Amino acid sequence: MVHNEDRERQEVDDYLQAVPFYGIPVFEVFHSRLAELELNMQHQNAEATEAEERLTSVPGRAGAQSEPERVPAVQWENSRLSTIGLASGTRDRAEPAVSSRRNTDFVYHRFFALGDLLAIVLACGLAIGLMDFIGRGSDITTVALTVALIGPVWFAIAYGAGQYHEIERRIDFTYVDEFGSVAIAATVWCWLFMLVWSLIAVEGTGVLAPVLIWVSIVPLVLGSRALVRRIAQRRSWGQRPVAVIGDQEGIEALTQRIERNPGWGLDVKMVAGFDENHEIVIQRIETPGGIAEAFPAAHPLRERELATQLVVMDVSRAIIAGGSRNLSAQTRLVHELIERGIAVDQISGGPETLYSNSVLLSLEGLPVLSVRPTSPRPMARRAKRFFDIVVSGFGLVLFAPILLWAAVRIKLDSKGPIFYRQERCGYNSDPFEVIKLRTMVDGAHGMRESLRNDTFDSGNDDVLFKLKEDPRVTSFGEVLRRTSLDEVPQLWNVFRGDMSMVGPRPLVFEEALQATDIFSARTRMKPGIAGPWQSLGRSSIPFEDMIKLDYAYVVGWSMSEDLRLLFRTVGAVARRSGAH
Repeated sequence: MVHNEDRERQEVDDYLQAVPFYGIPVFEVFHSRLAELELNMQHQNAEATEAEERLTSVPGRAGAQSEPERVPAVQWENSRLSTIGLASGTRDRAEPAVSSRRNTDFVYHRFFALGDLLAIVLACGLAIGLMDFIGRGSDITTVALTVALIGPVWFAIAYGAGQYHEIERRIDFTYVDEFGSVAIAATVWCWLFMLVWSLIAVEGTGVLAPVLIWVSIVPLVLGSRALVRRIAQRRSWGQRPVAVIGDQEGIEALTQRIERNPGWGLDVKMVAGFDENHEIVIQRIETPGGIAEAFPAAHPLRERELATQLVVMDVSRAIIAGGSRNLSAQTRLVHELIERGIAVDQISGGPETLYSNSVLLSLEGLPVLSVRPTSPRPMARRAKRFFDIVVSGFGLVLFAPILLWAAVRIKLDSKGPIFYRQERCGYNSDPFEVIKLRTMVDGAHGMRESLRNDTFDSGNDDVLFKLKEDPRVTSFGEVLRRTSLDEVPQLWNVFRGDMSMVGPRPLVFEEALQATDIFSARTRMKPGIAGPWQSLGRSSIPFEDMIKLDYAYVVGWSMSEDLRLLFRTVGAVARRSGAH
C-alpha cells in the first residue's frame, strides 16, 4: 500500500512539475506556499516512517494500530493548483467570468438609456420650436403628457431590438451599423406618439409634429450613443478584458489591429498560441505587476485549464485568431469558454476573404461562412455612375465657398499653385490626373526618396509613404489634412468619371505595381474618395492590409456596401482618425 501511494505521489509530482507557472511575479507567493506544503509533506512522511518502524519493532504489535493519516495525492495536487484556479476539484465549479462584463454592460446600458431620453426630449423640443416658428404651434402640455406616457415604450422597443446589447455582441460598432435599427424604432415610436397624442389632444393634431420628431430623433439618438462610446474609450468601465488565442500570424495580425483601434475598448490580458503539436501554450499574460512573458518551453494547457485560468483573470471575451487545430479540438475550446460565460469571437481568414455579401449558414449545426464573388452588372454600374454624378455635383456646389476660402489661404500661406495634380492608377490601370488642394511646399514630391531613406530606420518602411510629422507640410496644409478638405477637389474627378464616390484608394503607379497577383483585381473598379481604407483607419493601416481590403471590396461589391462605406468615411473624417 505504501508502495502504491509513493508511486501515485510520484506521478502527481511529475504532473505538477509540468504545470506552467510562467515565471510571473505575482505567483512568487504561490511558489513559496507550495514549497512550504511540500516540506510539510516530507516531514509527515518521515514521521509516518518512524512510527511504522516503532510499531513493527514491538512483538505482537505489528499492524495493531492504523497508519497515521496522510494527505491524499489528489488533495496535495489541489492544494498546489487551487491558488491559480487549476485544481481538478475546482475546475467544474469555476464561476463564469461575468463580473467585469456585468460592470461594463451595466454602465453602458444606463448611459445609452440616459442619452436616448435626452435625445427624445430634445427632439420633441425642437419639433415644438419649429412648429411655433412656422405659426403652427402646439399645446406644450399635451405634447409633454404624451411623451411622459409613451416615453418608456421607447426603451422597451430599443431593448427588444437588442440595441442596448450590441456592445456585448460586437467589437467594432458605429452609428452606421445601428442606423437602420434606430430608424425603425423611431418610426414605431412616432406612430405611437401620433396615436396617443390624437387621443388626448382637444384639437386636431396633424402629422407635421411627429414627422419633425422623427427627423430629429434619429440623428440625436445616434449622436448620443456615439458620444457614450467616445467617453467610454477614456474610462476604465469602457475597457473589456480579452484573451487572444491562435497561431503566431493570426495573433500578430489581431494585436496590431487592437493597438491601432483603441476605440474598440479591448484590453489584452492574455496571449496564447499553439505549439508544434497544436497544443495551447500561454505566451504572454498580464498581472497586477505588469506584463509577464511565459517561459519558452511552457507546458501545454488543456482547453478546460485555459478556460478556468481566464475565469480567474476575469477575462470576459476570447478571440480565436487562426490555428491549425482539428475541428473537434476547436469545438472543445469554444465549448469550455462558453460554458464559463466567456464570449468567443473566431477569425475565419484575412481581410481579403470576407466580402460584404458573406452569409453565415448552418449545415446541420455546422457554422459555415459562405462567400460568393460578384461582378457588377451593367445596370448596377449605371446606377453607381448616376449616384456619383448626383452626389459629386451637389458636393461641388456645397463646398464652393470653402474651396474659395481655402484657395486664398493657400496662396497667403506659401508659394506655389493652389491645386496639386498627380498621375494616379485608375480603372483598368489607366492613368488619370487626380486633383487635390496643395498641402505641401512646392516641389515636395522630389523630396520623397530622401525623406524615405532618412526615416527608414525609424520604422517608416511601408510602401505607402506617410509621415505623422512631415516637414514638407505647410501650416495651413496641416489644417486641410486633418479635416480632409484637401480631398474636396476630387469631387471634380468623380464628376468627370475618372473616380467614384466609393472605391479603392487611388495609388500612384509605383505603389500600384506592388499590388500583384490576385490583388491587381482592385483596378476592376474606379478608385474612390471614400472606401474601406479611408473608412477604417486611413494612414494607420499598412499597405499590405489596404490592398486586401480593396480586393475584398471589389470582389464583393454591392451598392448597399457603397452607402455603408460612404457614411463610415464621413464618421472617420469627423473623428479625424488616422489623418496625417
